[in-house]
Amino acid sequence: MIPKISFIIATYNNELFLKKCIDSCLNQTYENIEVCITDDGSNDSTSNILELYDDDTRIKFSSFKQNKGICSALNNSYKMTSGKYIAIIDADDINYDDRIERQYKHLKKTNSDLVYSNFDYFYDNSKTLIKNKKLKEPNKVSILFDNLISGGSMLFSRKMSSKVFPIPDDLEFSDWWIAFQAVYFFNFSLIDFPSFKYRIHKNNTSGNNDNFFQNKRKNLARHVRYLDYINKVLLSNHKLKKYVIISKFNLLYKKSILSDSFKERLIIFINSFKYVTPSNIKKYPIFILITLFGFRTLAFIKNLVRY
Repeated sequence: MIPKISFIIATYNNELFLKKCIDSCLNQTYENIEVCITDDGSNDSTSNILELYDDDTRIKFSSFKQNKGICSALNNSYKMTSGKYIAIIDADDINYDDRIERQYKHLKKTNSDLVYSNFDYFYDNSKTLIKNKKLKEPNKVSILFDNLISGGSMLFSRKMSSKVFPIPDDLEFSDWWIAFQAVYFFNFSLIDFPSFKYRIHKNNTSGNNDNFFQNKRKNLARHVRYLDYINKVLLSNHKLKKYVIISKFNLLYKKSILSDSFKERLIIFINSFKYVTPSNIKKYPIFILITLFGFRTLAFIKNLVRY
């Protein structure tokens, strides 16, 4: 019998999207599927939608009385899983029907602990699907600057999941934590096809460019906490301490983007010299502009901003 694969979903007030997401998990061409869902204290009709699946033994769900955050909800969904492999999908996104079948075959073929793939995206008020740009494979340096693996495309082994979970509850998104663990401690592989449809709507910030400055600032503020956790992991392993310098530079760079004070940005810029490496020196032209003018000004010239 083919091994069971467990989808984990965290949902909060996704009444408009949740059913399509769940159905896209259940309708996979790969047959041995379970779907584990945590309602993170929704105050819409999410509970009614979940009750539609009461008689489907492939569905497990539970609810928080109060909103605890996406990582707490994913940790809870993970506790419900019984599959040999774990897949993630956001409650407002939609899997392609052959996602798991193709990813599982690739995972076995490449002897990977985690496989990931690309996606198509669409705006909620449009039915037009747009192909995402070609993905770059992360390495131990690039993953410290930003996440390059979409959580909604991940399929990974139970062995890896035991190191990933529980995800720190105070993180505001999960995929960078999982990707970081994969890049540093496991075998991972890209299978380059769109595995799901990513929905852009007013309530998500990733990809939503309605307010570029506000969304970029919000995302980078979340990065600061991430980098604190990443640095703790790097410092705990003497073989990885050389990467702490890169991570600390990245932390200063992002704090500069978050600051509206020229004096504060100047101090940050001067302190960054302690952490210069060949991998981050190329960021200095933009770093200088951010220091002099501030991100608020540069945000109006999007093409110059590459964080």
